Amino acid sequence: MTTDVLRNGSYRFTISAAGDFYVNWGDGSDTEYYHFDTPEVRTFEKTMAVDNPTISLSGNATEYLVDYNAAAVDFSIDNTSSHITGIYGSLGAIFGTITPGSKSGQPMFKETFANCSGITSEIPADLFNGVYGETVENMFDGTFRNTNNISGPLPSNLFANLTGTPAGMIFYRTFEGSGVFNNGNGEIPANLFAGFNGDMFASSSAFYMTFANTGVTIVPENLFCYDSDHCLTGAPDEDMFGSTFAGCASLYGIRKTNGTIVDYVPESMFANMSESNIAVITMFDGTQLATSCPANMYKSSSWYNSAEYLGYRLHNEDETPEPIVMCAQCPSGTVSSAGSASIDACQPVSCDIDYYMYTDGNGNVHCEPCASGTHSSGGQSTSCSSGVCENNEYFGAGNGDATLMCRTCPSGAITGFDTNEDAIEAFPEFSTLYENNIVRQGGNENEYLLTSKDAATVSAYIGEQSWSLTFEDGNTISGYSGCFSNAWGKKNQVKTIKDGIDVFAHHNCACSFDGNRWVGSGFS
Repeated sequence: MTTDVLRNGSYRFTISAAGDFYVNWGDGSDTEYYHFDTPEVRTFEKTMAVDNPTISLSGNATEYLVDYNAAAVDFSIDNTSSHITGIYGSLGAIFGTITPGSKSGQPMFKETFANCSGITSEIPADLFNGVYGETVENMFDGTFRNTNNISGPLPSNLFANLTGTPAGMIFYRTFEGSGVFNNGNGEIPANLFAGFNGDMFASSSAFYMTFANTGVTIVPENLFCYDSDHCLTGAPDEDMFGSTFAGCASLYGIRKTNGTIVDYVPESMFANMSESNIAVITMFDGTQLATSCPANMYKSSSWYNSAEYLGYRLHNEDETPEPIVMCAQCPSGTVSSAGSASIDACQPVSCDIDYYMYTDGNGNVHCEPCASGTHSSGGQSTSCSSGVCENNEYFGAGNGDATLMCRTCPSGAITGFDTNEDAIEAFPEFSTLYENNIVRQGGNENEYLLTSKDAATVSAYIGEQSWSLTFEDGNTISGYSGCFSNAWGKKNQVKTIKDGIDVFAHHNCACSFDGNRWVGSGFS
């Protein structure tokens, strides 16, 4: 590390570890070698013979002092901390992990550079290389606190090798007051905590004031859930996110995973976390984030108490603080106006087929399913109609007309056969209606292969909600089903074009069975 210590000035630091260490004070004197069998706090101090010496440290730690106040190496001692001007190389190469998750085997960097206001260099990307695995409490507590002149950007892989659930207070005030986010470097890397995952029950205050009072401008949506394999889950412990970004007056946006920047807190940022009453109060205290939700979103309380907030936006001492809320996206197909306070404010823009728009007593619009035996064309429909049609008619849409209604079958097609045999007699080109020609495929009771006399084949998947027929040429027709599967291979209602090209099957519940005759039909 470089310093601005003047001739005859002194500098000192401490090591709290056992092992072998080499110190070169950069003043022309010989490198000093130290061997320690047991870990304890030891002070290294030198009166310099030159101006601005570059101090070098090397070696290998073999055990760490079990004391949450004792950093493996600490350069923040008394008034000498301000004399460091630059840091280079890897501390992890000297003070690396011996046993992950063990307090004697995992190094502590608590306040290692705290108050080193003279540092103007960047944080080396490999500073903690060699530090890996499960963490311990207070591991990076205040490490760069008040390094207000340090340069950015913040290395995205600074904590890349840390894994598991973050230990309690691990990032307590780590970057508080640091200058690493100044001068156009205000966006936090999305993968900064990408190695962490698991339930946070033991992570008390893990991110308390981590970035407080810094120049952070943008926070990634997936900062605490990088992907499905690296995601913090469960209920955040007390104060886990207390004041995490408090005082970040330049923080104006959350970058969503699709790249867009929004000025509110999306619920998806905490989608895998469960309810907590107090874990996130003041998280965004003093930032520019919105105090109400934008259009097509609503105030969410799915994982935190609805009476609490994520934080406050403070304008001045005379004004009442405004709560910053968490916003959830309205369900697909619904919209809401800005400032919506609940999911009830999300109104459907259209309904699916066989659903209609219903307005409840509170004025909220919902899509409700049609009653059995009735249908709607969806969209803005406010009612459903009967779908029981006469023979030689089908219930469905017409060319250029999406309205569902009883329509006359195309030329050459009829409906209303009493039995399969009647249908085959009318259309001898096909044998697909015989039960023994319907072959179950792949062990799935709802999937069949149909074979016609001219060797053309079609397949059908018949589910409780929908069906489709796919021809050898790749063309597919589909529809909506409810009673279709019960009719297959028995008294089945079909529509067949006589030239043997198209096969259409009964596909809706507008039909009724009277004796052994299907009345009406539903064709696509």
